Amino acid sequence: MSDKKLDIMQIGTVITLYDLWGESAAIKYITQVISCTVEESQGIIEEIKNSNRYAEHLKRKEIQRRMEEQHRIAQQREAANNMYGFNAKTSNKYSLKPLYVETKHKDKEVRREKKKNTMVFIDAESVSADKCPGIVGQSKSAGEIYEIRYYARQKDNSTVAWKDMAKQYGIKPILMAGEPQKNKIDNKIIKDIKHILETNKSIDVFCIATRDGDYKEIVEYIQQRKKRAIVLATKNTSESLKDSASEVRGI
Repeated sequence: MSDKKLDIMQIGTVITLYDLWGESAAIKYITQVISCTVEESQGIIEEIKNSNRYAEHLKRKEIQRRMEEQHRIAQQREAANNMYGFNAKTSNKYSLKPLYVETKHKDKEVRREKKKNTMVFIDAESVSADKCPGIVGQSKSAGEIYEIRYYARQKDNSTVAWKDMAKQYGIKPILMAGEPQKNKIDNKIIKDIKHILETNKSIDVFCIATRDGDYKEIVEYIQQRKKRAIVLATKNTSESLKDSASEVRGI
């Protein structure tokens, strides 16, 4: 290294800062600790990166990443087994539904396409339109989107911003006429979810974006039907609703 030295603990701190926050954070730390220039700090960082200690650090990091990935996969398998009532050692009471469907085209070629298995229900009275990108992103990572709907009253100034978001993201508006009533939107969403459960067996994942605890019963009912119920939650979403969900994702 340069004439100005870091001790073993300081080198460890530099490696951590470099990994988590980048070179600028590491440079700032070095210049404060040993009072050197930015150029000297950059040289020190390069020497650390070329050292055996940093190589060992990268190996440990890769091993940790692989272990975490294996743990994540094991958790997903266990969740799927629990959700579908499947026990590999005892029975195949519920079979997992395929992720792909085969379709025949005019040329008789069989193509495999991802099955659209996810529907999203947005309570626009409860969740503001600025949460839309988060809702769409989290829903797409949960499965292949069949349809996204937002629910609101036709004449409600508080939900007007959802109209632009609906056009931008291809969201279907469900607008209700009449005067405001308690739980009017909630009841409509619950009714539609039950209808989908009965009529569209390909939907395995139901995402509900809301803060309202009144959806707790339908979330539990979805899971009783061997489906996933994901709550897309804000910081103010009901705790009892989050506790009842298959999964909670922040938006």
